[in-house]
Amino acid sequence: LLKPTRAFSELENRTLAQKPNLTVQNLINGKFTEQYDKYVNDQFVFRDGWVGLKSDLERLIMKKENNNVYFGKDDFLLENIIVDEPNLEQNIQIVSQFANKTNLDKIYFTLVPSSSTIYSEMLPSFATTYDELAIIDKINSLENGNLVFIDLFPTLDTNKDEYLYFRTDHHWTMRGAYYGYVEVIKSMGLVPYEINDYNIKTITEDFYGTFYSKATSRRIKPDYIEVFDANNDIDYTVTWVGTNKEADSIYVESHLETKDKYAYFMDGNHPLTIIRGDQSINKKLLVIKDSYAHNFVPFLINHFEEIHVVDLRYFNYNIFEYIENNDISEILVLYGLNKFANDFNLKKLVY
Repeated sequence: LLKPTRAFSELENRTLAQKPNLTVQNLINGKFTEQYDKYVNDQFVFRDGWVGLKSDLERLIMKKENNNVYFGKDDFLLENIIVDEPNLEQNIQIVSQFANKTNLDKIYFTLVPSSSTIYSEMLPSFATTYDELAIIDKINSLENGNLVFIDLFPTLDTNKDEYLYFRTDHHWTMRGAYYGYVEVIKSMGLVPYEINDYNIKTITEDFYGTFYSKATSRRIKPDYIEVFDANNDIDYTVTWVGTNKEADSIYVESHLETKDKYAYFMDGNHPLTIIRGDQSINKKLLVIKDSYAHNFVPFLINHFEEIHVVDLRYFNYNIFEYIENNDISEILVLYGLNKFANDFNLKKLVY
């Protein structure tokens, strides 16, 4: 009754339930008591302290997992991957059908393995998770016509001694994205930049990601975030379509002062983002993606005249009309493997 009502939990990275309105109808059908129960639970006095204490006690009794996140070795938090297999099969077919329906010679497709696959040795003893490599092998074995699948596992596995994935978040780092960029650009017949062509700097050493929020494990050190700036970087503009926002950088510094520091890359999730760079290149790329692309796309800026970045969760235009109206010459489909397997929005590519 006395404490202020909070709208958001930084620790859990989610919106908290608010006090419901009391009406006769809500009281009779039971919705009021159900919603009030959630409200009391989310607004409980010192909630963050109790949530953190619960996590500490679970670690003390050697519990290996919380909210589908494993407590791995060396402060690694790793996802217990669960795959909707029928949906995975459907999504693979959708991407193949989408490629066949375009008029382009090649459509490039890649999936980023999770940290649980690349750093499987960090999983706690006897922990089990879905075999992502079986999915990669299956896609590699398919005859996909003009669809070119780019297998990122070998290069990520080879360079795993570097800082390729965050320990507290499900994304790869920009260093991990660099190795993915090299493989993608080579598959497109272009020449990738060498790692020494970039100025690499650490922009924050205080990043706690999605796994940290889900597992609410307080006693681990934070991640740091690196950014790669090309030494011969070109001038470009970024437009977040549907907003009044336009900038001359793909990086948004203000997010470094928030919990969601990963949104520093591309300002987080938007339906459509257009990056316009060197107009003499005469290549326009469409990237169909999830958030794994956010720290990957910056590497592409020096290779294309325009980059159109689409998030199908929020993008509701006809994709084929968009490709034709914007003279798209190249298409890349890039998702985190686990996110791709469980995504329900890819059907927008064919329907």
